[in-house]
Amino acid sequence: MRVVVFADDPTEGRVISVAMREFGITAAAAPDLVTRMERWEEDPGDVIILASNKEDLPLTELDTICQVTKAAPILVLHEPVPDTQECLLLERGAALMLDRPVSLRLLSNYLKVFSRLAASVPSTILNEMALEHIVLDTSDRTVSVQGGNPMRLTQLEFRLLYLLMSNQEHVVPTESIAERVWGYHGDGDSTLVRGLVSRLRRKLEPRPDSPHFIENIPGLGYRFHAVPLVVAASQ
Repeated sequence: MRVVVFADDPTEGRVISVAMREFGITAAAAPDLVTRMERWEEDPGDVIILASNKEDLPLTELDTICQVTKAAPILVLHEPVPDTQECLLLERGAALMLDRPVSLRLLSNYLKVFSRLAASVPSTILNEMALEHIVLDTSDRTVSVQGGNPMRLTQLEFRLLYLLMSNQEHVVPTESIAERVWGYHGDGDSTLVRGLVSRLRRKLEPRPDSPHFIENIPGLGYRFHAVPLVVAASQ
């Protein structure tokens, strides 16, 4: 696993990189985000750490990274913010946000979790996953529904849809989704999954309030339907 560290404070970037190497993780701090992104294709990383000292959310930096990287998860280190702002980071492409001060041992364990998760989503091998009416392009993390224009997915949305499509017509337990998408275990799993499913439905479903593709199986989990959606002709 190769970790790329972007830090507003160069000293923090070096400290994180050295500490991760102590935990057996190959990590290198990048002095300039834009320059590093320009050569991402020839020298990609597996996981990205974005350590921001800004009072505002690092949305510009996050957008810059997401426009270039494919399926590399992004861990954002930031001062504690309200839930609404944390959700905004996740919706814009972050895979996980950790509040400062963060334990370097905990950070290293999250990185190892994402390394295991990456092995279950071989986006560098598959170009797309197609189920007649839905095409998931793993090369640029987009999805097309019934021949429509490709829609960009966040890291988490991509992982969730990949997991559900890989298990079409089978119920995927909520606990399994939480583990495969986030690497999380605990009481908050169902809330995390429910929120992510809702965001994904808004992109996939013609009527998110009456979903067709992603079915909730109460008390168990979620099931992806491979049956094409039939749209009634207008009278």
